[in-house]
Amino acid sequence: FFGVVNVFRVLAPITYIVNAYLAVFGLTTAMFEASPRWVANVPLLKAYRDGLIENARFLCKCWGRGLFYIFQGSLWLGQVHLSNLSPITLLLSLMLFFVGVLNVLIFFGVSPQRAVKGCVH
Repeated sequence: FFGVVNVFRVLAPITYIVNAYLAVFGLTTAMFEASPRWVANVPLLKAYRDGLIENARFLCKCWGRGLFYIFQGSLWLGQVHLSNLSPITLLLSLMLFFVGVLNVLIFFGVSPQRAVKGCVH
């Protein structure tokens, strides 16, 4: 989010655009991961979530949400510059990417219980 309001990157407008996407995608992720009761208490957030459910139905499925998280993780990885490596950004982007992979695996039937049972002989 802070990349959107960074006035020192005026000469790099693509950075503003990507950071704006990341802010909106972060809000979208929060809407789907938050308790529906919490979201229902804020009418604007409820309207946003209802609009997403209606217009972005893929987010309601494990495969769609997983691919969305993988996409977000890849965008965050793109924000990690080699000359200015941010360990927190790197860690969070890899975690989001990993959660996305887990969601896709769950869609294909790889549940945590099956994975554990598959490791035990």
